[in-house]
Amino acid sequence: MSEPVPESTPGTQYAARSGLRHSLAACFVIVAAAALTLYLFYSRGLTNLYGDGIAHMEGARRLLDSLTPGYAEIGTVWLPLYHLLVAPLAVNDFLWRSGLGGSLVSEAAFAVAAWFIYRLALEMNRSRASAWVALAAFLLCPSMMYLASTPLAEPLTLLLAVLTVYGLFRYRESGAARALLGAAVAAFSGTLARYDGWFLLPFAALQRPTALRPWTIVNLAAHPVLADQAELIDRRRRQQGLPAAPAPVPGARCAVTGPAAARAGEGPG
Repeated sequence: MSEPVPESTPGTQYAARSGLRHSLAACFVIVAAAALTLYLFYSRGLTNLYGDGIAHMEGARRLLDSLTPGYAEIGTVWLPLYHLLVAPLAVNDFLWRSGLGGSLVSEAAFAVAAWFIYRLALEMNRSRASAWVALAAFLLCPSMMYLASTPLAEPLTLLLAVLTVYGLFRYRESGAARALLGAAVAAFSGTLARYDGWFLLPFAALQRPTALRPWTIVNLAAHPVLADQAELIDRRRRQQGLPAAPAPVPGARCAVTGPAAARAGEGPG
């Protein structure tokens, strides 16, 4: 029986030792920054000026309140995830007309992205100072401060990109399947938020095979996904007490490389 891979990593251990006080301080700063940016731009009437923001609010409202509400209203040029999140708020006339329904979703995405940027910097560098620098750089970015207050999909897309990177980093450090699943869900969701997410997805997908074997043209060309599937099947057979996969015939060509190929030659005995 193979032992489960521990999810604890040096980065998470350092983050745990950093103490609750620093985490609470970071959360307080993030929430205060999100509230301040929303108040700053909304009080000056600047949150719902851009045409795309108005179109997003209209699209979200049509999902639940229009002549043809329902699934058919998703089929526009805009990708659906942001509209689905904003739709329950857009039913309220005030939140819809002012654009605050979308702004609240954007601010929430901004805050969660800031938290995971803080965590990523903390676990990657194992330094509280670097985590605070990364957090400050994100929160004080003028473009992000304004975008977070608008009913636009950019903050949500950025959040999903950050979650993808964080999940892949945790998977590389611990090998935990839960981290890989989280990264996969975030990367997939990014393709439903903005078209920028389509560009990120293939690069995120490459991290899975290359995390298990050296980066070589041969390994990439030799169907690395099939190699991973063969490794998982072989591991399951061993856990169930079944004999391992038979050894390959010497000189025969096989698409399986890396760990799966190494284990293929291991037989009982």
